[in-house]
Amino acid sequence: MAHSLGSSTFETFWISTSYLLSSAICQPVIASAGRYFGNRNLLLTSVVFFITGTTFCALAHSFATMVVGRCIQGIGGGGVIALTQVIFSDIVPLICLPHYYAMVLGSWAVGASLVLYLVALSSSKARGGGVFTSTILSASLGFLLRFFSSDLATNRAFLSYTD
Repeated sequence: MAHSLGSSTFETFWISTSYLLSSAICQPVIASAGRYFGNRNLLLTSVVFFITGTTFCALAHSFATMVVGRCIQGIGGGGVIALTQVIFSDIVPLICLPHYYAMVLGSWAVGASLVLYLVALSSSKARGGGVFTSTILSASLGFLLRFFSSDLATNRAFLSYTD
């Protein structure tokens, strides 16, 4: 990716860091704002930010465009991470949280590991934008599936606690 953008090692460092910085800064702000504007609305808005930032990255031909895209992507990613945990805490009874958090975080770990493998595989055969194109497709699919999913807040029967 750095080679296709013609960027230095220092600039490549900022491509990754810009995402992490914007994500870390926005997580507490977005999680707090969810109480005022609605968690669902801000979650969907965060996904739109993530898809928009990823589109910037996929189309980037310069270092500056890539950093701007990564910042926008970080805002959306930070919002998704924070709001999914807030919504999860609202849905799952307090006594069940440790058990269900372990399952959710385990699936995140497996997903992150698989994504790293797939990115390494695809980046050896495509330019940097190819990695972001697959992210656009999967994030868009997740965004569209939200409109077909059930409202879990009204169906707590499956969350009963058993040892």
